[in-house]
Amino acid sequence: MENDKKGVGHLWYDLHTKYERLKRRVRRKLPNKEHVEKSSAHRLFGATILKHELWSFSEEDVARGLALGLFVAFTPTIGFQMLLASVLLIFFYPGNLPVALASCWVTNPVTAPPIYYMEYKIGQWLMSFWEHPASIAMRETSSLAGVYDVAGAMWVGSLVVGFIAAFTGFWLTHGLVALERKVKLGKLKHIRKNRPKDPPE
Repeated sequence: MENDKKGVGHLWYDLHTKYERLKRRVRRKLPNKEHVEKSSAHRLFGATILKHELWSFSEEDVARGLALGLFVAFTPTIGFQMLLASVLLIFFYPGNLPVALASCWVTNPVTAPPIYYMEYKIGQWLMSFWEHPASIAMRETSSLAGVYDVAGAMWVGSLVVGFIAAFTGFWLTHGLVALERKVKLGKLKHIRKNRPKDPPE
C-alpha cells in the first residue's frame, strides 16, 4: 500500500515538473512589455497599456485575464476580439493582458463556425421562451426578419456561453493554483524527507 502511495506521489511530481516546463515555455512565447512598447498598441493606448496589473502573473490577475478573454472569445466579434479584450482590460476590468489575448484564440477561423452555430441554436432555444407577439409581428413585416433572428439568437447564445466560460475559467484558475501549491508543497516535503543525511563525524 505504501509503495502504491509513493508511486502516485511520484506520478504527481513528474506531471508537475512537466507542467512547470510547459508554463515557462508558454510565458516565453506570450507578448511582454518590451514588445508592446514598440507596437502600434502602445501608440494607440499610450502608457496605460503598461499598467502593472496587465502584466502581472499573480493568481487573481491571471484568473481575471482568462475569464475576460474567454468571454470575449465566445462573442461573435471575431476579427476584433483582441482589440475588444484590450479595451475592456485596460479601462474596465484589469487583469493579465497576455493571457486574455491568448484566450481570445479559442475562436479562430477553424473553431468559430461550429462554436457560433452552437451559440445560435442555444440562443434560438432561449429566445423561444420569451418571444412577445409584438416582436413577432414586427419581424414578420420587416425585410430584415432573417437577420434579426440569426443575429439576435447568436448574441443571446454567445453571451450565455461566454458568461459560463468566463465563470468556469476564473474558478478553474484558482483551483489549479491551489492544486499546484499543494503538489509543490508535497514535492518539497518529499525531497527533504529523501535527502541523504550527512554521515556522523
